[in-house]
Amino acid sequence: MTDDELLDYLIIVLYDAILEPSRWREAIEICGYFANDIKSSNNMLDNVNHTLINSVVAGMEFSDQMINEYSKFYMNQDQNLSNASNTTLKGISYTFNQSPYSTDHNKFYQAFFINYGAPLLMDKWEHSKFTLHVNLLKDHLKRVLELQKKHYSLTTQVKINTLAIDAIKFPILIVDWQGKIMHLNDEATQTLQIIDSNLSNNFGYLTTTQLNDKKTLDQLLLNATSPSKSSGAMTLTTVDPWQIYVTPLPSQVLNLPDLETNLAMLHILKPDKTHSQTRLELFSKLYNFSASETKAASAILLGESPEEYAQESGLSMSTVRTHIKNLLSKTNTHRQTEFVALLNKLPPLKD
Repeated sequence: MTDDELLDYLIIVLYDAILEPSRWREAIEICGYFANDIKSSNNMLDNVNHTLINSVVAGMEFSDQMINEYSKFYMNQDQNLSNASNTTLKGISYTFNQSPYSTDHNKFYQAFFINYGAPLLMDKWEHSKFTLHVNLLKDHLKRVLELQKKHYSLTTQVKINTLAIDAIKFPILIVDWQGKIMHLNDEATQTLQIIDSNLSNNFGYLTTTQLNDKKTLDQLLLNATSPSKSSGAMTLTTVDPWQIYVTPLPSQVLNLPDLETNLAMLHILKPDKTHSQTRLELFSKLYNFSASETKAASAILLGESPEEYAQESGLSMSTVRTHIKNLLSKTNTHRQTEFVALLNKLPPLKD
């Protein structure tokens, strides 16, 4: 393989490693190709480090000897560690052994390539006067690391959002305008298996058994994912009144600009034994109000002052103020007027 061909292939491997971290090992193997072939007096290309590259390629366990050799490499590159004692070396070895690299080989391969493999290649090309190769590898590696950081950030955000949805104790689904299910939590999975709900997962799409309900649901999804991005809700034509609240999830809200379509989040409310969910009951579940806080919220919505509610309920003003303070804190509002406005944002139900 010529230098040009090798560089082209290495660049492909590096970009693939953004989505497939295991390919960092393949980048190391390319370094191993040179490590076996090049003879130089440069201290970066001594036999110890050649052996280390080959050991990494072979996938050997992280033995003490290997860690020590790797630590020595770092010490050779850092002037501050050039005169380090054996105690310092053991400390570096211990730190390395306790790092994520000791359990995640892909991270180790990446760190090894960046700190040793890439400099080896660039040193070889530089000595061969292939300056263009050196600059290209530097530029592409920098770009790969930037993209990888962005990908990791987005992936982490998606994982956090998913975990948050899964932790909620009532049914939630994320769907597109056609009802294609992008994600659902365990509560939603169980709900779709309840015959009485008239809802089902039909080959990955949310659907209802009643034609009129399906038309209403389809329209709500279109409204939520259209440019107008409007919320909505409906009550299913079931023996017990199951309710669905639909909230828009635009791509910019998800911080996923490459997403080709807007999504919608569905909250499915199970029927109460005695009556359907009111807005305040839904609000209480969403924000985890206590029973006492819910009563205080009800008084606020009726326009009662704290003094009137204290007299009516027989509570002290101190207790009432504590309930109101908790309500504002849980809903991230600062005044009672903001609290009422937030509640009024819940959409009316469509029967």
